[in-house]
Amino acid sequence: MNWLDILLIVLFLKSAFDGFSKGFLLSAFKIAGTLVALYVSIFYRDVAVGFLKESLNMEEALSPMLNPGLPGTAHAVETSIGAGTLMEMALSALGFLAIFLAVQVLFALVGFFLSGVFMFSQLSFTNRIMGMGFGLLSTSVWIALISSVLSPFVMAWPGSVLERGVSGSYILQHMKFLDFILPVVVKFI
Repeated sequence: MNWLDILLIVLFLKSAFDGFSKGFLLSAFKIAGTLVALYVSIFYRDVAVGFLKESLNMEEALSPMLNPGLPGTAHAVETSIGAGTLMEMALSALGFLAIFLAVQVLFALVGFFLSGVFMFSQLSFTNRIMGMGFGLLSTSVWIALISSVLSPFVMAWPGSVLERGVSGSYILQHMKFLDFILPVVVKFI
C-alpha cells in the first residue's frame, strides 16, 4: 500500500458518504453526467485539441514538461516513443479532459439545482444505500479516466513519484474494471 492507495481509499470513503447523504436520484444524476461527459469528450476531443494547439499554443507549453532534457531520460523517451507521438498523446489527453470537465461542471450546476429542489424530501434508507453504490461507481469511473489521462505523463517521467505510485498501487492493480475501460478510453484519446 502506497500514497496513491491511501488517496484512493479517502476518495472512495468520501464518495460513499456523499452518495449515502444525497441518495439514489442525485447520485444517479451524477453518474449520468459522468457517462454523458465521457461520450461527449470522446467525440469532441479533436475540436478541443485544435483549440489547444491554435489558440492556447499548448505544444510550446507542454514541450519542456514532456521532454525536460534530463541526461539519459529525454533521449530515451524521444527514441522509444517519439517526441511527436508523446506530444499528440498529451494534447489528446488534455483535450479530452477539458471537454470532460466542462460537461461535468454543467451537470454539477444542474445537480446543485436538483439538490435544492429535492432537499425537502426525506430520503429512505434504501434510497441512501443505492446512492452510496452509485457514488462508488462514479468514483470508480473517474479513477479509470484519470488513470488513462495520466498515462502519457507517466511514460514521459520514468522513475518519477507518479510512476512509482501508479505501478506500486495495490488498488489500481486489482481494479478489474480498468481492464476494459482503460483500453477503450486510450483508444479514443
